[in-house]
Parts: sequence; structure tokens; C-alpha cells
Amino acid sequence: MNLNDITSKRNKLMVDANALITKAEVTTEDRSNFDRMIADADAMSADITRMKAVEDFNSERRSSRRPPRAGFGNEDHSDETTTNQKRAFKEWFRTGQISSENRAFLRTEEQRDLGAGTISDPITGGNVLVPTGFDPIFHASLKNYGQLADAVGQLSTSSGGPLLIAADNDTAQGLTLVGEAVAAVETDPTVSGQTSYTDTLTSGLVKISNQLLQDSEFDLDSWIANKFGLRYYRGLTKMITQGNGSNIPALASTLGATSVNPTTITYTDIVGLYGSLDAAYVQNASWVMTTATRAVLMGQLSTTGQPILQMDVSGNPFSSIFGRPIVISEFSPAVAATNKPILFGDLKSAYVLRKAGGFAIKRLDQLFALTNETGYVLFARAGAYNVNPGTVPVRNLTMHA
Repeated sequence: MNLNDITSKRNKLMVDANALITKAEVTTEDRSNFDRMIADADAMSADITRMKAVEDFNSERRSSRRPPRAGFGNEDHSDETTTNQKRAFKEWFRTGQISSENRAFLRTEEQRDLGAGTISDPITGGNVLVPTGFDPIFHASLKNYGQLADAVGQLSTSSGGPLLIAADNDTAQGLTLVGEAVAAVETDPTVSGQTSYTDTLTSGLVKISNQLLQDSEFDLDSWIANKFGLRYYRGLTKMITQGNGSNIPALASTLGATSVNPTTITYTDIVGLYGSLDAAYVQNASWVMTTATRAVLMGQLSTTGQPILQMDVSGNPFSSIFGRPIVISEFSPAVAATNKPILFGDLKSAYVLRKAGGFAIKRLDQLFALTNETGYVLFARAGAYNVNPGTVPVRNLTMHA
């Protein structure tokens, strides 16, 4: 008998005992049956307690044997998870293998036969192991170099196939006055659609000699993870800012304000840009600029004599303007004539970055066996699309010609 069965039987006994003892006339036989039923129910309750203890133990043992793994996009960035994933990644990085103890923390895909030759040539022999899912290791790179990649809208899909995107524009509609017995006029929203595609992206190949892997006291695994993290988030930020000529377009914007001077930004310019954005987007809006452009604004004062660059909610200095955060993209244009060095708008409403599955690092040991080296390369699939609900969620400051 399982836990559910014995619990149901105990509950039925209690219900029957209650009905027996609450009758209008209770006989001696009823009292005897009641006592027997209560005793049986007590014995079942004790069995239920024992079975729950065993069930809890088995559940705890299963958890300790296969700890939850934080995969791509997972929000588990705890110290324990990061430490476990680093240990598993270090083992795979140096040996190409993962022990049963560490396998739960680093998912591996299939091993394929590959051959000698350069990456661009057909490959017919060798061995490649593809580990994925160590987001916490790259998280610091996201914070430092991928602010824009994290500030836009996010969409994760299991595959990279074409995806139909639907949108509607109802911003021009509201209420209209009608007379008595007058029919309402049809005012349907303007519906549009587009198809999202993905690109295959790579960090490029990094080769390390096997002697260095074996002998170096330097933390090579952290070094390679950090390098790939920087390349991954730096690359995504550049593509979002400038586009990649394929399936990741540049973040779109429309004219918000034109500067008075072609080489300097004034307080009036910033106010004009802020005022150009529709109020529906201001409450979730961000400023986008380079650190150099932000430095230009450090000397700007408001009409009350206060610096326009303020602290954010965490107390970090020079991180917001008019209460809205600054997102750094080092690939934004510089302050120069006709350039658009500052954007202001609701980035999550305006742009969606689509990530198809997770990123994967491939370890190529047999491919470079003749030179006694091991190669590492990161691959990922991503796409993106702009969203315009009718009022353009992002405005730009265009420098005067």
C-alpha cells in the first residue's frame, strides 16, 4: 500500500467514526466500534509518518546525487552553483572528460568523429565534446560588456528555425462621440507581421599547447571562459548597435532632437530628447551611449545648478539622467557632426534579441594532435528584430551638421 492509499483509508475511517459517534442515539456497540476505528486510524497515522520520512529521505538522496544544473539563461547565479560549474568546466577543459560527480553541473552533447585539417575544411576524424550551460561563469562579462544585450527584450527558443512575429498598432484609436441610434464605426487595429531568423555566431578559434595545459599554474580554464564571455557579449552588443548585415538588425530609432552645436551636447539638447519620447515609454526608458559620451555629460548642469548625471537606485554614480538609467554601448557613434551619439527609449518594447538554445564551447584535441595543441571555439545561434507599435519607442539625438 502506498502513501496515498493509506492516507485515503485513514481519512475514510475518521469520517465514518465521526458519523458513528454523532448519531442521535449512540449505543454501546457504536462506542466500541468508534474506539476500534480511532485506534486503527492512529496506527495508520503512525504508518503515514514513517512512510513520509522514507519518502523525504529518498527525495533528498536523489537531489544530492543529481543537483539541479543552471543552464543557459538560468537565474541561478549563486556562489555554490558557480563554484560547481567552474569545477566541472575545469575538469572538461584540461582533460576533455567529465566525471559522474560533475556531470550534473555541465551538460554535454554528443561526441562526433572529426578529422585533421583547418576548421574551414571538411572534417572526417577525431573527437569533439560539446559542453553547454554554464551561464554563471559568463555572467560577469554580461554585466561589464553586455549591458545593451541584457537591456533589450529577450526571447529564448529551443530551435533556430523561422519564427512568425505578429504586432498591432492601435495608438491612434480612442473614444469617439456618437449620437443616439447611430452605429459605431469600425476601427480595427493595424496588424502587421514579420519573420525572425537566426544566425550562427562564433567566437573564433583559440589554441593552447598541451604542455601549457599540463604544467601551467595559471588558471587557464577561467581565462578561456572569460575571453569567450567577453567575445560573446561584446559581439552581441556590437551587432545590436550596428547590425550584422544578416538577421540581427541595428536597434532602430527616430529623430528626437537635433543638437544646437555639431560637436558639443548641451542641457537643452538632453531636455529636448527626453521630451520627444511618448509618455507611455518614459517610465521604462533608458539612455544608450558610450563611456566617452557620458564623460562629455559629466560637466553638464541643469537649470537648478545640479549635475544632470545622477546616481542609480543602487547608489552608483553617473548612472542615470532624469531618473532613467544609462546603458553603455561602446559601439555607439561618437559626438560628431550628423552622428547619433545618444538614444533614449524603452529598449525592451523596441527590440527583441532571440537566442536559439544555449552557447557551446567545443574542445578540439584530435584536430591539432600533430602540433600537440588543443583548440577551443564557442558557437551560438541568435537573431533579433525591431518592434514599432506606431509611436517609435526609441528616439535619438542627432548632432547638427
